[in-house]
Amino acid sequence: MNTESIMVCVYYGPTGERLIKRGIRLSQLLNCPLYVLRVDTVPDEELDMDEVRYVSVWKKMVEEAGGEFINKECKDRKIADAIIKVAEEKKITQLVLGQSGQTLWQQMTKGSLVNNLLNRVGAIDIHIVAVKRSVDQLEETHEQGVKAYLVRSGDTFHLSEAPEGKDVREGVFFKDLHTEFECGLFKMEVEGSYIYAKINRGKVTDSSVITGKVKK
Repeated sequence: MNTESIMVCVYYGPTGERLIKRGIRLSQLLNCPLYVLRVDTVPDEELDMDEVRYVSVWKKMVEEAGGEFINKECKDRKIADAIIKVAEEKKITQLVLGQSGQTLWQQMTKGSLVNNLLNRVGAIDIHIVAVKRSVDQLEETHEQGVKAYLVRSGDTFHLSEAPEGKDVREGVFFKDLHTEFECGLFKMEVEGSYIYAKINRGKVTDSSVITGKVKK
């Protein structure tokens, strides 16, 4: 009898789809049950259309693979406690976590919290999928890249189809799947290597990623 059981934890954004695909492959390989847990500190009624669309796509993927999608609201932000509780209820043996641009989820996959999780989950194997690996495989989470520009606007940069303005960065924009807004990753080459800037609704979320690294 197969005693393995896999649970994938997703938070928000295109990385979730890749994590679910990883979980599906593992469950098929081990021929065992698959659970996907979405823990969020934001009530469902406060989700924007992009977030609602992501959740809908995730749920469909999981159900088509024969798994169970679990949606759990965590008002007090004790995400680790919520994960452990569900893991115990479902007798999970394999746990898949991933990093994303969300601060809370980054905390879950770094430092003392992950050590705390390791100490509390007992014999569960934990797989952590890093963000860097996901940007190397953009075709899994984003639309085909298109040539675009980042144009300075005050203290930040906005996405543009034309090189307008005095401070412009040229690169390739990979739009997130399942979104109607200009959200995704902007890939640009700097001194022979690539850097990636997160784009949310047409603007760079963290200008420090590119400021000072490219000559004007």
